Amino acid sequence: MKLGLLPLYAALYDRIDPPFRETYTSYLTELVDKLTARKVDVAAAPICTTLHEVASAVAEFEASGVSCIGVVFLAYHPSMQSAPVLAKTRLPVVILDTTPCFDFGPASSPDGIMPCHGIHGVQDLTCVLRRMGKPYTIAAGYYKDAAFWDRALTQLRAASMANAFTHARVGIIGEPFADMGDFELPYDEIAARTGVKVVPLAPSSCAEAYDSVTDDELAARINALREDYAVKISDALLENGARTTFAVEKLVRAKNLTALTFNFLDFTRDLGLPTIPFIAACELQRAGIGYAGEGDVLTAALTAALLSGYPQTSFCEMFCPDWRGDRIFMSHMGEINRRVTKRAQLIDKPVPYVPRVMSAPSVGGVFMDGSATLVNLSPGRDHMTLLLSQVHMECPDSDAFDGSVRGWMDPVRPVHEFLTAYSMNAGTHHSALVYGGDITCLESFAALCGFRTERV
Repeated sequence: MKLGLLPLYAALYDRIDPPFRETYTSYLTELVDKLTARKVDVAAAPICTTLHEVASAVAEFEASGVSCIGVVFLAYHPSMQSAPVLAKTRLPVVILDTTPCFDFGPASSPDGIMPCHGIHGVQDLTCVLRRMGKPYTIAAGYYKDAAFWDRALTQLRAASMANAFTHARVGIIGEPFADMGDFELPYDEIAARTGVKVVPLAPSSCAEAYDSVTDDELAARINALREDYAVKISDALLENGARTTFAVEKLVRAKNLTALTFNFLDFTRDLGLPTIPFIAACELQRAGIGYAGEGDVLTAALTAALLSGYPQTSFCEMFCPDWRGDRIFMSHMGEINRRVTKRAQLIDKPVPYVPRVMSAPSVGGVFMDGSATLVNLSPGRDHMTLLLSQVHMECPDSDAFDGSVRGWMDPVRPVHEFLTAYSMNAGTHHSALVYGGDITCLESFAALCGFRTERV
């Protein structure tokens, strides 16, 4: 995570007492040190008082690739000397509402007012940002308190994920699944509403990438797959899957993609690859690249954003309710993040829907045990809603679904209530499963993206 730290101050104070701003040097250094100690890469701007200075700082942040802007008030700063710039940037804004003073009781010195009265600058700015339609989030507390930094890092992680979503570049092989309407939005509308850019991967590009895989690259990939999976397929099919996986990874790097999606049904025609890249979908998620099936660009971008903050995230689908067990069977054709997979194996997946392929090298395995959050992005007519559900995943010692991607999800409420609430809130049939997800962080992520949030 790379943070652009923006210290704000009032020009009025410079006119009255120009040297006073220098008293903040050690305080700012300490703030940077505390962030750096928590593995945040900080690009700190000079103290800014005017709209021109803020614009220059934000332009530098944008050019240097920061994930978000952290605003800190050194004293009061009038909102209209920063809000117009902060409202315009695509970078998420996190306000670090802190001061150098811990005690401000009846016995405190009035001299402390000057360095410790930034909170009404915070209130001025947040009011104006809301009015301008700019999402923001905030962490408040004393800067030497570890709990404040815990809260701040939660918000900074949310902002970094929001930046990953709004700057997502999603590669698509083929066309989206016809008539699958829950994620069916025109690409230009997706870009206008979210910032997500769709990059079609032409069959010629796929074929070129496939043909470019060298023997050494292929051998290295085959060896890696043999180490990570129980191989239940022939050498020929393994070579096919390994070469396809490496080719797709080359495309991801060449096109600077953050996510990928494809529609397995579209492989009834020649898309430049000899097989459906199920293994690539698993390996890319493991490497932090987002994925969703069936040409679902939005969920692929969502998964990419969540992976940037929580590496144990995977694309998933609810398949069948287990009314007796009060849980839900989770599955898909062959796509799962290897990081969250137990008993992973490479299998020969029958694909009778695609006569040109008939079978494809794929992945089977079980979602690992543990607490997780089911995250779903529902695109409405006027707004998008992020649905969040706390769940527990069950990984049985054995089951009757060997060779499939599977798992059993136990929501915190009865399944009939959960499914009712989920669909009453228009949840789609493609989601992401986030192990270790912090609900507060995910809600802040949603707010920074301009989504509504519903806990289901």
